[in-house]
Amino acid sequence: MNRKKHGKPGNRVLLLTGIILIALAGYQLIIKTENYHSSNQLYEELNNKYVDEDGEVNSQDEMDWTFPHVDIEALQKENPDVAGWLYFENEKISYPLMYSGDDDTYLHTAMDGSYAYAGALFVEGENSPDFEDSHTIIYGHNMRNLSMFGRLRYYRKEDYYRKHPYFQIITADSAYRYQIFSCEDVAVDSFIYQVPFGADRDFSDFIGKLYQQSLYDTGVSADKNDKIVTLSTCSQSGRRFVVHGVRVAEERIKR
Repeated sequence: MNRKKHGKPGNRVLLLTGIILIALAGYQLIIKTENYHSSNQLYEELNNKYVDEDGEVNSQDEMDWTFPHVDIEALQKENPDVAGWLYFENEKISYPLMYSGDDDTYLHTAMDGSYAYAGALFVEGENSPDFEDSHTIIYGHNMRNLSMFGRLRYYRKEDYYRKHPYFQIITADSAYRYQIFSCEDVAVDSFIYQVPFGADRDFSDFIGKLYQQSLYDTGVSADKNDKIVTLSTCSQSGRRFVVHGVRVAEERIKR
């Protein structure tokens, strides 16, 4: 008589465990994908509702530039933590900037208070939310779908920088234009995460170091009397990628 050979119990347990783990991984992937979609949809809706690029306001200073109308006051009614809006010229980076006074609140929280793996772009808690510090840091996730600060990775290439050298910060009262002058990979505990500074020798030395370790020479100048904004996102394991811009123009917004 032939008897059927059954697998050992231990093998069946391992097989079942593997199936469960695969199912869990698939479920988590579905949840994360749905969360990505919800986050993208939220920020797309905010752009459509509060940002008017067709109605750009012409600047009156010597540098020819325009900036979109952003209804910051309406955004602040939805969430008073809105400090302004980050807008890249000729690129798909356009998001509200949050300020909570800490560096945790908006890591995985969207502007509307909902959970979002992508979180929100937010200003360093030790900075002033009016962007008048000599050095202001803005954090954002490096998302695989290129949302948030996912597109900053392109600044590793000088050719890309030459086509996208400017970004803007728009508040309820003013529009500020920044020109990128340096970018590099840094450690999590790098000296670049120092805020704030005064218009002194320490700040001058700080700027000098940014030039020294930049991936390429932009030819853009900055000194201790300037306002500098650092955009920071994740890079390789244990590293971060940062882009530094110097304020080159500003204009008061007429009400």
